Amino acid sequence: MPKIRDNNVQFLNSMDATLSFFVIFVNRILLKKEVNHVMKLKRFFPWVIAYSALFALLQSYCRFHFFYEEQIQLFLLTADYASNTLFQPGGLSLYLSRALVQFFLFPYVGAAITAGLILGIASLTWLFLRSISTIKYPVLLSFLPALSIIILQLDFNCLMQGTVSFLLMVLMLALLVRIKSPSIRMYATLITLPVLYFLAGPIANLAAITLCIREMQKGEIRWYWALTFVCEALLISFGCLYFGWMGNFRIAFLPDAYIDPLMKSSKIYIPWGLFLVSCILTLLLKKHESFFDKKPVFWIALQIALLLPACFGIIHQYRNIYIETMEELDFDAQHEKWNEVINCASKFKGGPMLTSFLNLALVKNGELGESMFHYDQQGIKGLVPDWEYSTFSSSLLSDISFCMNDIALSQKNAFEGNQASISDGCPRLLKRLVETNLLFGAYPVAEKYIEKLENTLFYKGWATSQRKYLNNDPLLEKDPVMGYKRKALFDANHTPIVNSDLIKELEQLAVNYPVNQTSMDYLTSLFLLNRDLKGFKSLLDTYYGTPVWPKLSISQQEGVFAVSSDNPDYCWAHGVSFDTANRFEKFQHALSSNSGSKNRQAAMSDFSSSYWYYLLFKKE
Repeated sequence: MPKIRDNNVQFLNSMDATLSFFVIFVNRILLKKEVNHVMKLKRFFPWVIAYSALFALLQSYCRFHFFYEEQIQLFLLTADYASNTLFQPGGLSLYLSRALVQFFLFPYVGAAITAGLILGIASLTWLFLRSISTIKYPVLLSFLPALSIIILQLDFNCLMQGTVSFLLMVLMLALLVRIKSPSIRMYATLITLPVLYFLAGPIANLAAITLCIREMQKGEIRWYWALTFVCEALLISFGCLYFGWMGNFRIAFLPDAYIDPLMKSSKIYIPWGLFLVSCILTLLLKKHESFFDKKPVFWIALQIALLLPACFGIIHQYRNIYIETMEELDFDAQHEKWNEVINCASKFKGGPMLTSFLNLALVKNGELGESMFHYDQQGIKGLVPDWEYSTFSSSLLSDISFCMNDIALSQKNAFEGNQASISDGCPRLLKRLVETNLLFGAYPVAEKYIEKLENTLFYKGWATSQRKYLNNDPLLEKDPVMGYKRKALFDANHTPIVNSDLIKELEQLAVNYPVNQTSMDYLTSLFLLNRDLKGFKSLLDTYYGTPVWPKLSISQQEGVFAVSSDNPDYCWAHGVSFDTANRFEKFQHALSSNSGSKNRQAAMSDFSSSYWYYLLFKKE
């Protein structure tokens, strides 16, 4: 019996030892795997931090720019569009860039995609620079070209195609330098350069120069073989120019291919220049590799410390507050956030276009006649600005004309802006062309634009919803917005109201459909802002007290006193309130009290929100 008990104890002890050994063994394996996993994560951690910083930076400064960029180009899901875009030099980069930009419609996506592209360029540049020198962490040099692309992102004339082309180039460089055999690498380069030019455009010239410098530095092939890279790239560019595949010298050889063809900008050259500078500096620093490898943490920290102020310096130097504000106003107006438009526009003293956004928002909120002169007015151009031969101004003018029920002018501006877009059209203006052609009853033309929008990813639903109005006048006239605009557009003889004189057209529109007062609000505001008191009085004598002009707003009442201040009976007969009369009496008293003051305008600041102050002191 004791022997059996001893055997049991021995068995239990052996089992305990075995289990202990197993637990220790498993723990060590798991610990080793965990350590390996952590080490792998540590490699990606700096890139995650870099991506997060880039995303935050772009989202903070460029969020409205991304929305606007999506609106000025159109990506179609058709075979014809794909073939026409792809089968040209730089076609793949152009197609991919437009495919990506269509997602900028959604918040945060623009910053996320752009940050990913920039980080991809930086990481691939880092791999290429490591092939030139064995310095372990050339962080600053690899990020310089990539970060300079932020400069281009601040300018809507610079195309996303340039960023995608840059990414394709550094990807090709990173792959080529992995080929160990010098002869195979040389032949691969000679084959790849034409392919790169066809896929990404003239950035192949930059790739050829860079590879030439690297091969000369390595000395693994003869220098004249390295020069063939550059000669081949230049020959390809010249061939594309000669056969008419590229428009001019700048587009065939230089980064001007990645900017609006009608624009010129020196900033488009910055990423190319910095990429070459990074390569040359890496070559120069190769002699001091051991010095930099002694304290890698210090040098990484130093480079990051230099990158941060560089980013903010770039933003500070190249950002344009006015353009950012206009892009924000454009976004808010497009989404009918009229209170946000008023808040944003009232913070800045800008030009007529900014004031036009403000006045459009006031009209939409029904506040133009009541509070127009509470804000800095810029004359009639602050109500209807001049066309600046751009998609941006065309969009604004089309919105203003559509609001004042001038459908013909709205259609004209939408068509011109759509033609001026850098892509196959502007989604916002195409939608307006659908609406205006429906209102005019031009159903075949409206259907043409509907079909085009139905070939997009995100506007297909809206376009399809408009088909119910085709050849269906009764349904269109029941629509809460389109219905009254159709009634205002056609007179009793079913003739559309179209006039080259805006004043006469607005008057005809107001008379034709007095239920909606928008046309009359714009018409009277144009007279007041233009200081045309004679025209205002003529309009007042003709239409006040009729359905066309049943009552006066505050600014219109102030205009009545400006027209006939010495005839109180005329003012009372034309709808002036006691409150307005009392304020005018105070204004006259303050004006006479300060008649000899050198700072007369400042002394009258209590009345700065009145039409009388605008009439006497405001200079356009």
